[in-house]
Amino acid sequence: MFIPKIIVKKSDISHNVNFITELLAPDNENNTSLPFKDRVYGLLPELKGRITDSMTKEQIYSEVENIVKERLLANTKEIDDRVKYLQKVFDKLSIPLLSSLLDIFNLQWDDSQSEIICYLGCYPVFPRDIVNKEFWINYNTIDERILKGAVHEIDHFMVYEKWKSMHTDSKDADHNYPNPLWFLEEIIVDPTLNESTITDLIPYKHRAYEQFYHETVADITIIDKIKYLYNTKESIEGFLDNTYEFIKNNIKEITEKCG
Repeated sequence: MFIPKIIVKKSDISHNVNFITELLAPDNENNTSLPFKDRVYGLLPELKGRITDSMTKEQIYSEVENIVKERLLANTKEIDDRVKYLQKVFDKLSIPLLSSLLDIFNLQWDDSQSEIICYLGCYPVFPRDIVNKEFWINYNTIDERILKGAVHEIDHFMVYEKWKSMHTDSKDADHNYPNPLWFLEEIIVDPTLNESTITDLIPYKHRAYEQFYHETVADITIIDKIKYLYNTKESIEGFLDNTYEFIKNNIKEITEKCG
């Protein structure tokens, strides 16, 4: 079994600024799955009151760039030290963690993708690139949240690769919000990451977005329905297909209730 390496690097500033700019842009308001603007202002309170709905993306970018650059440059040593520390953590974890996830998904990893990259920067939420196997995390987040965030994003990578192997005609865009696969990836982090082979390594309770625990479809919470499908599955492949069908058949209601 081929196991990729988890590599920790410092984020590119332009990526960091672009990402926050997109979160603050008015056209991002269609995605209500998380309170994105509140998260930005919680991390960067200096921006509050300086961004208005009438601003262009270029104007928003200029405001964000000044503050993010200042924050990152002022904390260069802390970020560099954090990169080194987390690299040591992932060096110990990567083989048992990734082996367990590959077993859960009955997946053979493509050895042409030899690295999973974790970037540290100034991020109010943790973005990912499922195609290139990269994710971004806030540099001064506590260890528990970094480890939970990292395995959460890697779980998405596993689903992407597994789905591609099962459905060769699937498109990368199918995994974007608000498509059924996006919801599938976000919901199944609960049953897959709470397997004992994962929690023995990262001993924290893994949860999906909170709304999936409260909102119902046909008188059952969405998470309870998915957990039922997981616990009664005959194979991971059957579970993924059945979960996809449930979400696809109820996508309008799920999107309306869960953002």
